[in-house]
Amino acid sequence: MFYTDTHPKARTEHRCDLCARMIQSGETYRRGVAMDGGTAWTWRECAHCEVLLQWLMRIDALWGADEGYNSDSVLEWEPDNLSDLRLKACWRRQWTRRDGSLMPAPAKTIRETSDGWPSLAQVVAS
Repeated sequence: MFYTDTHPKARTEHRCDLCARMIQSGETYRRGVAMDGGTAWTWRECAHCEVLLQWLMRIDALWGADEGYNSDSVLEWEPDNLSDLRLKACWRRQWTRRDGSLMPAPAKTIRETSDGWPSLAQVVAS
């Protein structure tokens, strides 16, 4: 199995494979390529969705590990607190505000609560 993961700056528009938002020229995004037994896959994720995936894989170490992930994986995710619910709502809105402007990407630092659980409280920018 061959796998590569890069973070280029978009020269043209690309569609994020996770939220379906158009990644604009000049935005940095995640580009992945994998090959296994003669089959190749490529994907693109906006910086926002990359942070979301890091979060989901942190709270559930098995999430997407065996079968991969796609937009249905996020759609089926059931948030268990208000911070997670807000993060999913931002994803559903394709990371845009009501006026159409792009939200800042969630912070990449995921804090832990006193009991050791990860928390996104006050991490997602409004």
